[in-house]
Amino acid sequence: MLFPINSMSNNSSTGTAFDWSPLGELRARELGEAAGCSELQLRFGMARFRGASQTAAAREAGYTGDGDAIRRAGYAACRSTGVQNFLELAAVDKPESTTITDREIDAKVAKLIRSSDSNVALKAMEQHTKREVARKEAAESSTDIDVWAECSAMCTDMPVSGVGAGLAMGVWVNGGGNLINFPLIAEAAPIVSKKWPEDWARWLEKHSEHSRPFLKEMAVGPLLEGDALVAACRAKRGSVKPKVSSNAS
Repeated sequence: MLFPINSMSNNSSTGTAFDWSPLGELRARELGEAAGCSELQLRFGMARFRGASQTAAAREAGYTGDGDAIRRAGYAACRSTGVQNFLELAAVDKPESTTITDREIDAKVAKLIRSSDSNVALKAMEQHTKREVARKEAAESSTDIDVWAECSAMCTDMPVSGVGAGLAMGVWVNGGGNLINFPLIAEAAPIVSKKWPEDWARWLEKHSEHSRPFLKEMAVGPLLEGDALVAACRAKRGSVKPKVSSNAS
């Protein structure tokens, strides 16, 4: 991690406890690490997320100096990539703390998923998965959710660096499906296992010892990206759209 959780529990300049609401310190630090924030940038971003001005956020974060120096520090921090990524991730994580609409949240998620920073993209993928699962739970009365068309569209519409493949697999697994029946397992497994090994390992653990050899074999297949990934996924779109099984095997 970029910063230990208990390294600076108090404001470094005032000695007072820092306000981590509404995210909470653990979640804020998790998002800050994904965004690439320094400790000062994280605290600045957290204060800005709560509505503080740039200057006030800089003071609260622990930046030091006279009035002009603080204002310059706040201006620079607010425009840094780390703070901008953090504010986007925080808005997606706690939309009730902002005034943005569902459509605006979806737009933010889509933007973050296409980030060149794989950590930011992965966090956005997680949020997209959570939102999609929540939507399906609200709309579906059956435990069998047909997500084949959606997963296929993700892979073909977001082929850059294989992000769509990772997102599709996340939606499938979190929707109750098992990877043995994932229609795009041959295309997605090599991408996910290489680019997001922790998620791959976690999803693999949900399956039986009998299933894992096959899944591991899929993971060492050809690594498809860009046009090659699009072509492979489109070739399967005409196949039968299976239902997600609610029982992992």
